[in-house]
Parts: sequence; C-alpha cells; structure tokens
Amino acid sequence: MDCVNCGKPVVEGENFCNYCGIPLKPEVAGDDGLAHLPGRFPPPAPEADKQPMSAGKIVAIVLLAVLSFGCVSGAIGSIIAYKQEHSVSATEYYKRAQAHVLSERFEEAIAECDKAIEKDKDHVGALELRATAKFRLERYEEALEDLELAIRVEPEFPQLYLERGTVLMYMERYEEAIADCNKAIELGLSTAEAYFIRGNAYHRLEDYEGALSDYNKTIEIDPGKADYYCYRALEFSELKDYEKALADCKKALELEPESEFVYLTFGDIHMDMKQYDEALWNIDKAVELDPGDAVCYSNRAYALNNLGRYEEAVADADRAIELDPERANPYSHRGYALTCMGRYEEALIDLDRSIGLDPEYARAYKNRGITYFFLGERDKAAADLKKALELDPEIEEAREYLQKMGVPGY
Repeated sequence: MDCVNCGKPVVEGENFCNYCGIPLKPEVAGDDGLAHLPGRFPPPAPEADKQPMSAGKIVAIVLLAVLSFGCVSGAIGSIIAYKQEHSVSATEYYKRAQAHVLSERFEEAIAECDKAIEKDKDHVGALELRATAKFRLERYEEALEDLELAIRVEPEFPQLYLERGTVLMYMERYEEAIADCNKAIELGLSTAEAYFIRGNAYHRLEDYEGALSDYNKTIEIDPGKADYYCYRALEFSELKDYEKALADCKKALELEPESEFVYLTFGDIHMDMKQYDEALWNIDKAVELDPGDAVCYSNRAYALNNLGRYEEAVADADRAIELDPERANPYSHRGYALTCMGRYEEALIDLDRSIGLDPEYARAYKNRGITYFFLGERDKAAADLKKALELDPEIEEAREYLQKMGVPGY
C-alpha cells in the first residue's frame, strides 16, 4: 500500500507514514488531521523588559504552545525513510520509544531508541526520536548530535533541518538556525513553522524587518493561530508601528479570548508605548488566567515600577523569583524598586544577581548604575551606565544619568 499524501510505500501496521508523517488511520489524527504529541515546546520567544532589546521581549515566555520538537510538522516524530530492510526488532524498539514519547517518559524512550540504533545504526526514525526525547530533557548538545547523524543518513529530508534549527535556537546559535531553516525551505518544507522558527532567529539577531517578513509568511500559511499574531505584534512594536501591533493583538484575542500570552503581548505593546496603566490592566488579566507563571509577575513588577508603585513591584518580583529563581528580569526589577525606596545595599545584591544570570541584560546595568550614582560611587555608576547603552542604545534613562554626572560624549 502507498501513502495517499506522498505516494511512498507504507509499512504494514504503522499508524503514520514514515516519509511524510501523515496519519494513516483517522482515529489517531487530531482535529486538524494531524497527530500531535502532548506538551509542546516553544521556540525562544520575546518577553517583557528586553534583554538586551527593549521593554517587552526576550525570554521564552511560557506563553505559547506552538510546536513540539520531533513533531514540528504536526506529525508524530515525522519519522522518515523507513527502509524495508530494517529488522523487525529495531522496528519494535522504535514503536515502544514512540509510545514512551507520547506518554512523556523520555528516559525510557531514549533507552528503546538506543536498542533500535544498536540493531540498525542508520535507523533515522530512532535517531530522530531519540533527539526529540533528549531535547525534551533539555539535553540540547546530545539532541544536536543525533540530528546530525540522521542528516548524514538522509541529507535530503527537510524536516530534519527544521528540527536541528529548533535545537540551535535554544542553544542561541541563531545564524546556524537560520541556515537550517533556509535549507528546509529550499528542500520544499514550506510550512508555517519553518518561517516561524526563522522569524524568531531573525528577531534574536535584531533583524526586525527579516522577522516581520517571516511572520507575515507564517500567518499567510496558517492564519488561525493567535500566537503568530502576537509574535508579529511584538515585531511591529519593535519597529514602532503601534497601530498595527495593537491590531494584531486584537485579532489574536478574537482567536483565543482566554489566552494569557495574548494579554501579556498587549501589556508589552502598551509598555513600549509607555502606557503603563493600560499595560497593568492587561497583565492583571494574564495573572488571573495563569497565576503560576513567573513572567506575568515579572512583567507586572516592571509596569508597577514605571507607575512609582515600588512596594507592589517588590512583592511581584518576589513572587516571580519564587516561581523561577533563575530568571534575570525580576531581580533587576526588584533592585530598581529597592533603589527608588532608598535601600541601596539590598538593591545591589539583586542587581549583581541579575547580571550574573544574564551578563547581556542592559537594564540590569542601567539599574545598578543608578544605584551606584545614589551611593556616590561615580566611577562604578558611569561604567555600568555606559555598558547599558552599549548593549541597548535606546535606554534613555542611562544617558540622562551620564549627563547628570557630566560624563563627556553623552
């Protein structure tokens, strides 16, 4: 029997085509006709208080469920080029691994893939699925190695390049991620996800026009996903086209009226516009929808600081840190609030911690520079404020304090 989608031979008993990934049995497909793994992972995404971009953008906001590595095209594992000479034993190990991935038992999936690969070192399906499991365990280097092995076996299969590009995004190797997305598209993978991943990489490289072009293509291919409009809205905001940014947020809200991510995005846009009351209203709604998300509290702390409500900002930063102690933003927000409350030594502890977590976070340097200014440590203040502007030339507050100190050139 041949697959009705790609025309390739189908292995008897399989639920999915091993070439294109399309479900062969209607009962395993989702509402969109594709089978989906649970618990999708997002590519890194913009977040409020950019690091190092601007108030609104850079950490992977737990805000969306766009795609899961290993099923980026929507098909389970997207397993490919399943050769007829594969042994039954390797096939059975691979099928067991699939079941483990579906149940999110990733260590067990890796063990079964190991056995399949021991039987057949060129079993692309097992290599890809093992990479999926390792990715889900945040073992990115190992996932990358498996995908490179799979690509050596099947160098013309586009899905593998997109999956490798996704891993590279998480490893912050953005130019390589773009190259892999280009290769996937060149080989014929014109899916929304291919342009979406590339758009995210362009964003991280601050190529906002390139990112906007890819997000436009993403929405053209798949106009029904609220998250895509949110990402494009953030790009419009970077380009200071706030009217289009808000229009995209409204469209996203029509598609998903109870989405935390949509309200967070609305909040980001309003903060970029310095409309902090409006931002706070939207972030409050996001907190209501997901009271366990550190990003919501971190963003709200930032908005509250801009409204001069420092004690509330400290409380929200405390909650964000409790939920995610490795996030740089809330330490910086709390440090800023403590500085404004005259608690300079406490502020320095937070700001040092923020910079330790993210040495490229411009606003943490700005906030620490201001703290040193109030402590009368002018040399340290000037060094931090200059660093902030080096990382993000749009931080006007840093420039203003350098001018107050009479530093030449500012």
